[in-house]
Order: sequence, then C-alpha cells, then structure tokens
Amino acid sequence: MSMHWVVVADAAGAAVYEGDVMLEGLSLVESMGTRSPGALPGAGRSAGMAHHDPHIVEEERFARGVARFVNDAERQHGFERLVLVAPPHFLGDLRAEISTTVAKRVVGSIHHDWTKVHPHELAARVRKELPDVFGIDASR
Repeated sequence: MSMHWVVVADAAGAAVYEGDVMLEGLSLVESMGTRSPGALPGAGRSAGMAHHDPHIVEEERFARGVARFVNDAERQHGFERLVLVAPPHFLGDLRAEISTTVAKRVVGSIHHDWTKVHPHELAARVRKELPDVFGIDASR
C-alpha cells in the first residue's frame, strides 16, 4: 500500500497527515507552528531578509521549515504522493521551498485555509476538490 500525505498549512501552523490511496483514516504525522520559537529547524535565521516586513519574514521562514520537514521525509521514503492545502500566498511560499523531487510527488494543490478542519472532513474535502487525482467521477 502506498502512503499519501496531506500538508495543511497557513502562516501560523501546519499539520501533516498520512493515509491510504483514498486518504481514508488520515492520521497526524507532525504538527508545527510559528507561535513556539524554535519549533522548526532554522527558526532563528533571517539572513538576507532584513528589508522585509517582520510578518513576511516569519511566514517565509515557516514555509521553509515546513518544506524542510517534507523534503527530509521524502528522502526517507515517507510518502509516495502529496497534496498541499494552504491559502494562496502561503501555498506559493511552500511550493517555492519544496525540493524538485518532492514537487514531482505533488498530485494536487488546494488554495484554501483548512487548518481547523477535522481529519475525517479533510479527506472528504480533498477528494471532492481533486476528483481526478482520486479517480472519482465529478459528475455525480
């Protein structure tokens, strides 16, 4: 059975879930947040970004930390397919930071803030948003 991951994130937090090919039984792999200093590797670094708004710097730093976690997991064969769910701006930051290898495993990106959605509902929403990815007839 192949493992599928769903990363649900915004500028303040991220959750990484894993499930089967249809995302049934999603379980939490990792939860991350910017509210706890040092929660992510590299959280203290801001080299070359002093000219940015502090909130933007923090968002970019957080996106790098989430991407680093996903990149490391992919190198350790943590997942086969990946779905990214985030508000448009943060999704762009995240996609800019993931490795080329991880980018090839991304089967869908969803431009929504679903960080507070329960995992069971999350799976249903992802399948509805990406019917082609999951072999679902969207006309039904």
